[in-house]
Amino acid sequence: MIVLMNSLMSGLSVVWDREFGFLREVLVAPLSRTGIVLGKASGTAVISLGQGFVMLALAPIIGVTVNAMLVLKLIPLLLIISLTLSGLGILVASRMRSQQGFQMLVQIIIMPLVFLSGVFFPVNNVPTWLAVISKVNPLTYGVDAIRQVFLGGDLAAIGGATGSGGYPLGVTVLGHTMSVLDDIIVVAALGAVLLLSAVWSFSRLE
Repeated sequence: MIVLMNSLMSGLSVVWDREFGFLREVLVAPLSRTGIVLGKASGTAVISLGQGFVMLALAPIIGVTVNAMLVLKLIPLLLIISLTLSGLGILVASRMRSQQGFQMLVQIIIMPLVFLSGVFFPVNNVPTWLAVISKVNPLTYGVDAIRQVFLGGDLAAIGGATGSGGYPLGVTVLGHTMSVLDDIIVVAALGAVLLLSAVWSFSRLE
């Protein structure tokens, strides 16, 4: 949830720059629009990663075991998720004219993404119509990957990982149980689409 909030709100700096006229100076600088988008997304990803580490430091307090291998697996995972969601935030921000409008729209986007991502309930055990909506949600696969890493997933697994309590891990899509690698591929593919869309949207700004 920290990564989600920080990444989507990354677009706020774009709206801020537009309101105060700084964005115009950035757009006429000898820097490609791709560089602008990737720069903002990368900066947000690093900040999200740092705040994620703060939460990891607090994890042992509630009995969650954290070790070096777990951290090494989480670093690329959190970066990919953050870059993907930053692409969405920047894409939305490129079409907004006010900070208030951007924040209102982001709040409308955040609530469905969070509640339908499997953060609070397993998406494999819900009514069919809700499962379909949840599995279209890109955040579902980021949440599933993080859960598998914490509860027994393996980056090299094909699928069917099992948690410490014996219950199955991994979102089931069309009969296939997603592994961590499957989840990463889905999130990364969507991230590429969102970042390219954000670049295209920026290229149309005057």
